[in-house]
Amino acid sequence: MTHTVENTADNSLTLEIEIPVADFQKAMEKAFNKHRKEFNIPGFRKGKATKEVVFSRYGEEIFYEEALEECVPQAYEALLEKEEIEPFSEPKFNLEHCSLKEGAKLTAELALKPEVKISDYMGIEAYRPDIKVEESDVEEALEQKREQLMRQTLITDKAVEDGDKVNLDYAGFVDDEQFPGGSAENQELVIGSGSFIPGFEEQMIGMETGEERELKVKFPDDYGHPDLAGKDAIFKVKLNGVIKEELPELDDDFVMDIDEECETLEEYRAKLRGELEKQVENNAKRVFQSEVLRKLTEQAEVTLPELAVESQVDKLMQEEERAIKNYGIELPNYLQMIGKTLEEHRADKRVQAINTILSTLVLDKIAELEKLELTEEDYDEEFKRLAGEYNAEEAKLRLSLDNPDGREALRPGMLRMKMMDKLIEAAKPSAEKPAYLEEDETAEDEADEE
Repeated sequence: MTHTVENTADNSLTLEIEIPVADFQKAMEKAFNKHRKEFNIPGFRKGKATKEVVFSRYGEEIFYEEALEECVPQAYEALLEKEEIEPFSEPKFNLEHCSLKEGAKLTAELALKPEVKISDYMGIEAYRPDIKVEESDVEEALEQKREQLMRQTLITDKAVEDGDKVNLDYAGFVDDEQFPGGSAENQELVIGSGSFIPGFEEQMIGMETGEERELKVKFPDDYGHPDLAGKDAIFKVKLNGVIKEELPELDDDFVMDIDEECETLEEYRAKLRGELEKQVENNAKRVFQSEVLRKLTEQAEVTLPELAVESQVDKLMQEEERAIKNYGIELPNYLQMIGKTLEEHRADKRVQAINTILSTLVLDKIAELEKLELTEEDYDEEFKRLAGEYNAEEAKLRLSLDNPDGREALRPGMLRMKMMDKLIEAAKPSAEKPAYLEEDETAEDEADEE
């Protein structure tokens, strides 16, 4: 293997790698042997055709991808070790050529860890929310608990009125064809809530239990499903009844039904207040830590390699795609649900990626400047924390992690957490809320109202 190293802008490198003919032929031989039994060529028993015959019939390029997967990572890792390069991103390979006669030639673009300059990092002043629980907060939480135990009764002798909650079955049709996703049974709906297509809820007013109606509606022009947008539709609806909701009385009996530790309403109120205060305290700590870190990253001098940013964006996108697939949702459908294009969504992820990279770099640099080290007590606490987080026995967890390789894998994250604790301890709380948080809260309130 031969190579050259070319320095490029913004802390990046381009490596030029050449795979010798002999090495590439060996990788091709391995790929062929792995798949030779799959080939059924006239004149040969299945799996007995020589590679020359297979190559002449299908082309040698059918094995290029596997051969490259076999030899390129080894060549890349050997090059990193020889040149003492520590990559800060996944490599981006670009193939120039490959063949049995010439071997392979490719380039690998990768980012290097950028230098960070930072000072005056201890004693940062940052916003910390007030830890305050109002009596109205306690009553609101109590009402939410009450609503969780709401009793629902289906009334069958009442006609539907505006504001009623009803139970219905329905099926939707466009051009006499029932469309996917347009039917349901025992669906609950509040008349007048605007949850359904315009005109649907209004036409249900006056319906009696067991009555069936055909509701004529039109899908909005900007409806989320293009196949239905702007089209006339008919919904065949059957009313199963009007739902009557009854809240339980707020008394000692209610408390004993929902909490084994409390016997009276006042005891439960006090317990709720304690839980709310704990939530507010945790939120204040989270916001304070986020603000301290934000201010540190703002004052740090660092140039992020574009390759590192894009690599992190790809990682975040892949993680999200795996997560939504667990719910049976494909990425295009998810983007349609949130009303964003792929480019817009990647732009959002880019902001997150930059913040993640900056936070990591800044904490690593400060830990280096502070000459921070980990103790045995730190590792003991981390093993206990991980055991609790993953609901595992600490002894079993230690068997896999309490070794040189395991400790080395844990070390960077532990150093960052320890450094963050020291920065928080030294930071100064401020009551002045940053403008962007005010804007975020205003946007959230407007979204809730909408």
